[in-house]
Amino acid sequence: MDDTRAPHSAEHLTASERDFWWNADFVALIGRRANLAAARRVLDVGCGVGHWTRTLLPELSPEATVVGVDPEAAWVEAARQHALPARVTFQRATAEALPFPDGAFDLVTCQTVLIHVRDATVALAEMLRVLRPGGTLLLAEPSNLGAALLLDSTPRSVRERVALAELQAICEAGKAAVGEGNNSIGDLLPGLVAALGVTDLRVYQSDRTCTVVPPYADAAQQASIAQLLELAATDRWIWDRAETRRYFLAGGGAAEAFDASWALAMAATHAIARAIEQRTYHAAGGGPHYLIVATKPQAGRPPQH
Repeated sequence: MDDTRAPHSAEHLTASERDFWWNADFVALIGRRANLAAARRVLDVGCGVGHWTRTLLPELSPEATVVGVDPEAAWVEAARQHALPARVTFQRATAEALPFPDGAFDLVTCQTVLIHVRDATVALAEMLRVLRPGGTLLLAEPSNLGAALLLDSTPRSVRERVALAELQAICEAGKAAVGEGNNSIGDLLPGLVAALGVTDLRVYQSDRTCTVVPPYADAAQQASIAQLLELAATDRWIWDRAETRRYFLAGGGAAEAFDASWALAMAATHAIARAIEQRTYHAAGGGPHYLIVATKPQAGRPPQH
């Protein structure tokens, strides 16, 4: 593992917006539906700085031990800094090569990890390998493209909105083409998981939105607003210019069309920032974020879909 490069998702994992992705009562409901309290050995794959571990911890048994793994030493160390019970530990590992024996865990889970891996099926197969027969697989992954045409209050023509959605679609295709993951893998996950022979496959959607409405009073809105303003301050869209161009070209975009597409993205980013500063910006902030629950078949039992 190369410690000289910047850790993955640095612009996202260090932002507090992630602390507000889930409503606690919804997580409790999923905990009951998936019987998370029955798990005694839990693995959080691609744990980052531990957001998902901390989100699930109230739904786990006090007797459960949790291991979080991430390939980035910086994130593992940051996760360790949180005041968590001694039964929660963190270590380095990749989703594609988990350093645990077959059937080591009762619950294997991840949040926004499969959107970053080269081959989600390889990572899923490895997660199922370390899950015991009868154990629970719990995946939280979005469809980022699913939010591309949602409206906000900034004045923008239909043509501009469609052009921005097309730019995002091309870049997401390019990100997948260079082996850095499918940003909208959540749409495909039920089928990918089913093909691996799981049973009791269930799919839910988070009931939380990132709504922002003036005067942006609560902590969740403040976190969202801070991230939007940071994009404008650093001249970033979803990605910075260099990364956007790399994905754009890899996704089949024409080199001569990129400058105009980037200018449109920057105009949208800065228009949002100006509206925030004027206290006129508002948006419902929806978009699909899936929770997929499945069971690894008991040995000798055929898959049931």
